[in-house]
Amino acid sequence: MLSLLSSLPVVALGGKEAADAAPPSTPPVTAKPTLFSPQSLWNATPVDPLLGDIPISPAQTPWIEEGAYASRIFFAAQDDKPMTIMGRTGGDDIQVANEGVWRAVDIPRFPADTMPATGTDGHCAIVDPATGLLHSFWQLKKVGGQWRATKYVASPLAGTGFGTASNPDNVRASGTSSVAGMMLASERGLAVLPHALALCLDLSSFSSGPVFPATMEDYKGVHGDYTGKPGQSFKMGTLFLLPPHFDAEALHWEEARVIARTLKRHGAYLVDATIGTASLSAEIGSGWSKSSVDGVWQNSWAQDVKRIFGALRAVTSVAGWLDANGAPFTPTPWGWQNILSMRGPWSAAGGGSALGRYDGAADMLLVPATSAPCGMVKRLVRRDPGQTASWRQWMTGQAFFSNPVLGAEYRLAAVGVGAIEGRLLFLNGEYRQVGATDILSPGGGQTFLWPADATLVEMQIDKPAGPQAGMRLELTTRDPRAAA
Repeated sequence: MLSLLSSLPVVALGGKEAADAAPPSTPPVTAKPTLFSPQSLWNATPVDPLLGDIPISPAQTPWIEEGAYASRIFFAAQDDKPMTIMGRTGGDDIQVANEGVWRAVDIPRFPADTMPATGTDGHCAIVDPATGLLHSFWQLKKVGGQWRATKYVASPLAGTGFGTASNPDNVRASGTSSVAGMMLASERGLAVLPHALALCLDLSSFSSGPVFPATMEDYKGVHGDYTGKPGQSFKMGTLFLLPPHFDAEALHWEEARVIARTLKRHGAYLVDATIGTASLSAEIGSGWSKSSVDGVWQNSWAQDVKRIFGALRAVTSVAGWLDANGAPFTPTPWGWQNILSMRGPWSAAGGGSALGRYDGAADMLLVPATSAPCGMVKRLVRRDPGQTASWRQWMTGQAFFSNPVLGAEYRLAAVGVGAIEGRLLFLNGEYRQVGATDILSPGGGQTFLWPADATLVEMQIDKPAGPQAGMRLELTTRDPRAAA
């Protein structure tokens, strides 16, 4: 998931630099964000942030990416036709993020004008207002009339815009959508954008280990391709801001002034790695970048962007947060989120293959209609923080992303449709049962203390004979130890 240099334009020789950059203007009130929850950190404003003193390496080319390695949002209409997306070789082999499976994907409403980015990342996103879902693709392309992709994820449009403890994965290295933090074409004309921006840096700027709110990092980063030096590098998920004294109004281009004002207020999250560039993401063809106007390279734009990137600094602490409506709030840490994933592998209670499967769009274990009762089980072990890249252990489907706190009070809630029920069994290190929750139907819940010697959890889902049903078990706490 690397953004490459090939999207940089060829510098035109000769010609005349544009002189019609707009003069500084008084910033009007910003619009409301169009993506994610008002309390998404993408849409939040840090209060009294403290900044570090490490600059972004000037060896990288500062850049606004709105070309081959950017993305674009397409909006599904009610009359758009469905589309089946196959895997990159034409088979049923798309990696469906958070499901732990490879399969073909059916999109119920696929806009006819959908066009992914032309770079090797092939990013593209579809917003479906009818379902409230954001469909994100990696390496989407059309081959001989057939749509294919390497990776896909459905995420809630009103969600956090970042990965969660139960669904950490997405199409960008950080566990975010390719359109999170993107400067949109529809936002042109605003003086300050209503959200943080998406920042990408060269591999040499990274050190391994994502930090909140990023749930992931590049796979290659785990194996040594992050070459940042201690004290001179940053972790995936780091928030950057321009300092208060940065003079945004002194920049030549209005687009640069808007970007700078936004970076002073909301900042930018480090979400992906590049080769050779330090870039901010803009929607394909949006016109945010003024690097070339009528085929002529704009040196004044290059200087504006260089000044912006040269002044960015990582945030080391904040006193608090304001949401998109200006109200104070506290972001929900991973340990306070739902920490139960319903992804497989599931087994039949009596052995063999399970009848149901986890569906990421529904965020439930879906069980088809059956003529006889059926049961499914899945075991979850604690993540071992001592292992290298321990955050990746959840990818097997058998480890927590965020470990439960032994002895803490937890709330188990059942969400679902149809006749179905579920519960948790608690086992110790010798696989002996040391506790169990009540059996819950959709809408039910129970508060309990996590057994002090429970190191392994077994989820049990049972469905009687009858129509299709679905269930999600949610496990949450407000124990301060889980927020650490």
